[in-house]
Parts: sequence; C-alpha cells; structure tokens
Amino acid sequence: MGRSRQHIGRSAILALLLGTAVPVLAQGAPAGVSLHDRIARADNGDMPFANPKEELAAMEAMRAEVAKGMKIDARDLLVLDKLRAVATAHTGDFPGATAMMNDVVARTRAQRLDQDPMMVSFLENLGTMESLHGDPSKGLTVLQAALDLVGRQAEPDLDELAAIEGNIGYSYLRLGRVVEAMRHLRKAVDGRSPGGNTRVAYLGSMNTLVSSLARLGDYDEALRYAELGLQRAAEWLPPNHVGFAYFHMNTATTYADSGRLAEAEASYRRALTVLDAHPGINVMLAGVAVGKLADIAVRQGRLEEAEALARRSLEAVKDNRTSERGALGTGWVRLGRILLARGDDSGAVAAVDSAKAAYVERGDTANDVWQAHELLARTRLLQGDPAAALAASGEALGLLAGILPLDAPERIDAEALHALILARLGRNTEAWERAQPLLVRMSAALADPRTSRRARLAIAPFYRSALSRLADVAAASGHPAEAFRTAQLASFTEISASSLALAARAASRDPATGADVRAVQDLQERIDHLGRERSFAQGKSAEQTARIDADLKTAQADLDTRLAALRRAFPDYDALTLPAPLDPAAAQAGLRADQALLLPVQSDDRLTSLVLTPAGLTVSSAQLAQRDANRAVQRLRAHLDGGAGATTPFDAGAAWQLGGAIFTKPALAALARSREIDIVGSGPLMTLPPGLLLLTAPQPRTGTPDLATLSYALRRFAFAVRPTVAKASPPTAGAAVAFLGVGAPVLGPSNEVLRGAGSSAGLLRGSVADAATLRALPSLPRAGDELTAMARALPTNGSVLLTGPAASEAAVRAQPLARFGLLAFATHGLISGELRGLDEPALVLTPPTAEPRSSDDDGLLTASEIAGLKLDAQWVILSACNTGAGTENGAGGYSGLARGFMQAGARSLLVSLWPVRDDVAARLTVEAVRGAVRGLSKAEALRRSELRLIADRKVPGGADPAIWAPFSLVVQ
Repeated sequence: MGRSRQHIGRSAILALLLGTAVPVLAQGAPAGVSLHDRIARADNGDMPFANPKEELAAMEAMRAEVAKGMKIDARDLLVLDKLRAVATAHTGDFPGATAMMNDVVARTRAQRLDQDPMMVSFLENLGTMESLHGDPSKGLTVLQAALDLVGRQAEPDLDELAAIEGNIGYSYLRLGRVVEAMRHLRKAVDGRSPGGNTRVAYLGSMNTLVSSLARLGDYDEALRYAELGLQRAAEWLPPNHVGFAYFHMNTATTYADSGRLAEAEASYRRALTVLDAHPGINVMLAGVAVGKLADIAVRQGRLEEAEALARRSLEAVKDNRTSERGALGTGWVRLGRILLARGDDSGAVAAVDSAKAAYVERGDTANDVWQAHELLARTRLLQGDPAAALAASGEALGLLAGILPLDAPERIDAEALHALILARLGRNTEAWERAQPLLVRMSAALADPRTSRRARLAIAPFYRSALSRLADVAAASGHPAEAFRTAQLASFTEISASSLALAARAASRDPATGADVRAVQDLQERIDHLGRERSFAQGKSAEQTARIDADLKTAQADLDTRLAALRRAFPDYDALTLPAPLDPAAAQAGLRADQALLLPVQSDDRLTSLVLTPAGLTVSSAQLAQRDANRAVQRLRAHLDGGAGATTPFDAGAAWQLGGAIFTKPALAALARSREIDIVGSGPLMTLPPGLLLLTAPQPRTGTPDLATLSYALRRFAFAVRPTVAKASPPTAGAAVAFLGVGAPVLGPSNEVLRGAGSSAGLLRGSVADAATLRALPSLPRAGDELTAMARALPTNGSVLLTGPAASEAAVRAQPLARFGLLAFATHGLISGELRGLDEPALVLTPPTAEPRSSDDDGLLTASEIAGLKLDAQWVILSACNTGAGTENGAGGYSGLARGFMQAGARSLLVSLWPVRDDVAARLTVEAVRGAVRGLSKAEALRRSELRLIADRKVPGGADPAIWAPFSLVVQ
C-alpha cells in the first residue's frame, strides 16, 4: 500500500470534531471490491461517512473478516488497525484509541517497518491522541519522531510536514508553551495551499493559530487568519460542515476579546446554527458556544441571563468525555465568576473547587487551571481576606509564568491583580515595583504607531481592568501623578480615538494637510465599517463577502499610500492621534479657575476619585466593590430606562451609594471653588449622568422620597464628559452661528410604540433600510416646534430647517454642512439591535416614498454614514432617544452616534442616554441653547434648564431624574 493518509483532526477549541467528518468507508463491502481496496479507499478518504459509531462499525466489520480467515497483507492489517483507532477516537474513547495506536506502532517496529512512509501517519495519530487526552509531553516526543521520519525521506511530502508541524504546535499549546506553539503553527499554515486530506489538518492548525494569536493579544493577526480560514473552509468544505463552527467560534472569541460584542454574539450564534445540522455529535461544542454567549452577557451586565447560559453550557460538557481537557474546568470558572459578580461568594468558592477537580480529573495541570486560582484570589479579596487572596494569586501566577509572556493580556491582568492585593496588605513598595513594568508594556502597546487603529481599539478593553487596578496601586503607593496618567489610559475608548483624530485635524499646519488628515481618517473609518459589515455577512452571502473583501483590499492599499505621504508631510500626526496621557501640571494649564477634572477609577474592591483643579491633584477612595457599583448602576437604569412611569422607583439609596463614593469629603473639599466638572472615564458608571448622583444621604422616610428635594450633584455642579484629558477648548458661548435643524420626519401615528429587538419586522434589506418598517415608527409631533424654537433663539439669519418631508437623508447631504456651527436632530435614535437587522446605531429621517435603491437616501442615517460627513460644528444636539447609548464593552455610554458625529467634526455633543419624553426634550434643548446664547457655558446652560424643570411643578414628573436628566454633554 502507499502512504497511510487518514489521521485524526484537532483544533484550538475542541480537537476531536474536525475529525468526525473526515470521509471513511461506509459499512458493508461493495460488491467486487477487495479488502485491500476497501482499506485503501478508507485510508484515502474516498468514501464519505460522518457518523462516528457507524464509522467504527465499518472498521470492525472489516477486522471481523480478517478474524474469520480473510487473507490480508501485514501492512494492510496495520493500516486497518490504525483506521480502527481513529474511528474509536471519533467516538470519544481516547484511552482505547491511544492503546490501539500504541499497539499499531509497536507491531510496525517489530516488523521492521519503522522507516516505512506509513509509519509517519501512525506516529502522527498517536502523538495527536496523546496531546489531546493523554500526556502532551509524550505526544510532542512522538510527533517530533514523525517529523524526523518525514525529513529523512528523499522526497518529503510538504503537506504532511505541515500537518505534523501543526500537531506539534497544538501539543506545545496544550503544554502552555504558547510562543513555541506559534512558531510551529505558522510553519503549518503560512504560504501553504494544501490538497487532499491534509486540508483538514491545515484548517485545524489555522484554528489553533487564531486562538493562540488572540491569547497573546495580537487581535489584528488573529482576525486576519480567522477570516482566511473561513475563506478556505468555504472553498474546501461542504455547506454546514462542522469545521465552520470552529472558525465562527474563534472569530467570535477574537471579536469578544476586542470589545466588539455584537459581532461576537452574531458569530457564536452562527456557529450554533452550523452545529444544529449535526445533532447528537456536537453537543459538547455547542455547550462551549453557549458558554461564550454567557461571557458576552456578563460584559453587558445581563448577569441573570449569563448564569442561565453558563449552567446550560456546563450540562453540555460535564458528562462528555470528548471535550477538550479544559472545557469542563473553564465552564465551572465561568459560572464562578458570574456568581461572584452576583454577590454569591460561597457559590463562587464552590465553583472553584469544582473547577480544580475537573482540571485534575481530565489531566490539565497548568494551561487552564490558573483561572480557578485567579477566581479564588478575586473572591478572597472581596471577602476582605487579602492574605488568602495573595496565596491564590501566587498559585495562578506560578502557572501563568510558564504559559504566557508578560506581554500577554491574561498575564498582565493577573499580575495587576497580584499588585493590587499586595497594596491591600500594605506592601506598597512591592506593589508599585510589580506595577511599573506592566504599565510600561501597556503604555507602549497603546502608543505604538506601528499598531493599527483597529488593533489599538481591540487591546484597550482587555487592558482596562489591569489599568484600573494599577491606577489604584499607584494612588495607594503614594504616586498620584502616575495614578492620574494611568487612569487616563484606563479611560481610552472608541470615542477617545475619535476625539484625538479631531484634535489632530485641528493641529494640522494648513488646509491641505488638514484635508489629507481627514482623508486618512475617513479611510480608517471605512475599513472599520467594512470589517464590521463583513463579520455580519459571513455565512450569509458568499457574493457579498467577496465584494466586501475586494473593497477592503482597495481601501487598505489606499490607506497605506495616503498614510505614508501624510507622515512625511505631517511628522507629528502619529503622536497626536495616539493615547498619550498628560501629567497633572499639563492638564491644569487648560483649566479655568472654576473648572475641575474628575477621573473616577473602579478597581475590584474600591472606587478611587482623582480630582484635578487649578490648586492641584487630590486623590481619595471609598470601599465600593466593582460588583456593588455595577448593581447600583443597574438599579438606577432600571428606573431611568422606563421613565417616570416605570414600575421600578428611583433608587435614591443607589444614587447616594455611587455619589458618596465618588464625591468623598476630600473630593468635595478640593472642589470647593469649582462650578463646572469635566469627567473622564469608562464603563458602567459613565452610563449615568453624574448630575443625578446624590451628595448627601437621603433622609430616611416611609414611602417614595420627594424627588424634588434630593441633594442632586446637579444643584452644586455643572457637568460635561470629556473623551480624553486635554487642554479645554476656549468657550464659544454667545457667538453667532449658522443653525441647521433636522427632524420631525414623516412616520406613523404618534401613539404607536417603538418596536424592540424582538420585532419580527426586518429593518434592513441588505445594507438598505426597509422604507415600510421606518414609516411604521411613531411620529414626534413636537419635534418641529422644538427645532423652530431653537432657530428663533439664535441671533443669526442663517438658519435652515429640514422638517417633515424635507427631513430626508438626501436633503441633509445636499446642505453645505461645514457652514453650520450648530446642528440639531430631533428624531428617533436607534441603537444596535433595537430593530431586527440593525447592527449599528442610526438616526431616523423621512424615508423615500419609493423603495430606496441605495443606503445614501433610505431614511436611516447610520453611525458609519455620520462619521463620513464633513462638519465644522461647535455643537451638535441629538434630541432623540438613546443617541449616546453604547453596549460595547467599556463604551462608557458614549459610542455609536456620538462617536460618529465627533469623527465627522463636532466639537461638543448633547446626547441622550435613555428614551426622552417628547415635550421634555423640546424644553431642555431649547433652554440650553438660549442659555448658551446668553453667554453661559454649554454645561451651565444645560444645568440651569434641568434645575428649572425640577422646580416646575406644572410638568408631570418633572422632578424625576428619568425626565430631567436624560441628556449628557460631551466636549472635546
């Protein structure tokens, strides 16, 4: 016989299941086909057969023929027994399969056939089985012997060499030696286009490489290989092949690690759709995908849903012996993290014990078990036992040190936790010494000009936890300036990047250079949008995916050319667009006498407030655990999102819990001369306007508190949100500006309720909005009056109003937008997922009377389209629902539409963080504009309009924060 080909597949997530669909011989002997030929056909994969049990039955049937006296060549018998071992592995019996392969290898050597080409396949299968569910070190030795044997052949099979390199890479990964794994995995896939059965091994190696790159924090490369893997899989595999599930899951994991949660969720669900086509075979892999969905729910604050998903995932993997060694233990760790976030410390500790037992039972002693120790460390820290937390953290780091380099995000996060625990024990010198190299690495990674914008935004969410911990460590260790700089890095988000981009345009030396800067930034936005569009198109339309790929290639080439030219003409460009935190003294220079900067930083068990005024920097902290702060935010949002009629009342206690932790006595003392506070931050806290937090505890009383008398922070301070710490722009209040008002689109009856994400109505047809769905949305009867009142409040004759039928996307695009200093949109704001098919935020305008053929005039102005507009506006007012809302990790409540307008050229924005009542929106925005015209700062003008609403007893519910506090001011 020729070279023995068929081997067991393996993957980065669950190594068995690519192999389950390797073609094998169907049960029963075809008439006239010899046993030799049947074995050869099975070994070469010529007979498609995907059911593991029937596959094994077919192999056993042929073995029974031999037992009954059928004559067979000794080499054929060895290959047949190899096929039996592979089929046995496919059923999940790895101990039995490994024993059979050991027997095949021993017999091959006894027959002095150990230099025969078929021995390569024998060794490769044995080594892979050992790496999967046996001894990875032994597996590595066996695979190396296979590689050496191929290398000694006169004409080595390069595809076979690559397949073995991939298996060696997987073995190194199972041993936790990620860097060595990467070296072999790249040899397995780079520059290769394999044929035949080795394509399965190639795809497995590609998957392993994707997960390894993501683990090392190289998300750009991870996504590149994931997308290449999906492309190759589409070319080589039949529709709904289980291999697609691996690539969708690895792509999804990379999206999730990058903070692109909506795209991640879509990819995980795509994987589950593929797995639905393989009932009974892939229950375990589906369980892993469900667990990943639980992770996304956690990051979006949906803890109850996350716990249900995590338990469902555990049920799928706990009794399945084919699962990857770490799958069960990781499932218990996932559940423990959720229980810890929900305040169930004893449940978290029990989950740790179950995880450790699972890791030991399934033979995983290093690669994943560190997660259980890390979870225990966090639990003990929150229980107030830092000594026990330090011991557990030390166990985790002892394992991680042999797995990941110090630059890897998981390692950095665990090291930062250890430093924080040291600080809690009062060992501040040790804590700071441990923190410094981590800060150097993260600062360098975020500010590296060679890193793409997409990669920078991908790594920032993963760094956020570590940076918040280290800002706390710096403050506790007596390094307030370092705490201030670190807190700025922890606050870096997408809107921060847009703010820096706008600042770079302003700093360009001449209009031509400014135009070049804008062209480069528009291309970067286009590439990001195309990448997002591609992620949602995968698995739906090969034609659409191919078109996007071609557009991406063209846009990337154009960007590379333009960026190189810009760097020659404008050498400071990179420095201006990279996150470079300011020292306190530099930030002070931009503050007015009555202005302050506030940076709230939330670590695991404490909230630290950094207050910078012209008098200096004040650092204070409060014992408020992150999980408790998150729960307080959720309690407040439960009321705010429902309006004054919400069934959940306004939780004054939660408003005081957060307000008291941020505005501590030292912080308020430092703010004694301040009237206006600019806040820089990220995370759940930033989804609340700070003005509704309380400065003193509410008076105990029965029943609902009098909302009009509470000590809102708004009564003392005006607030604005800054994406970055930079010198404040000089006030422009009172200046005459041209005004553009857009809104009151022609839609459905005003008494209709806006349909949510569960609607059966599809909003998009391809990339174009469905006009009928838009027309069914409720009209806003007061929106036109609101815009007219704004125009009358402005001392200018240059106002333009586009309302009713004129409020179309085409009419907006036709305006000379850069001429307007103030723009206002009074319409519906939709967030991603609010209507089925909507995968980015958008403003609703009047849809065309006929079905649109292009997204340029379909009645939906999306965030990506907004980013491409050419504005030069001092102020953009978005008087619509949810215009500042963001669900992505770390978005801080200011992503989506707000980021799009800043990218387009808006220097400040008034955005809403929850649905706004029509009459109140008109009152608040118009009064804010009038106040600014009278010379007030925008923040003070908004503050006074809100205070008047609170005091006006004629407005139903006006004193309720759900009514008066929806707007937040974002300033450059």
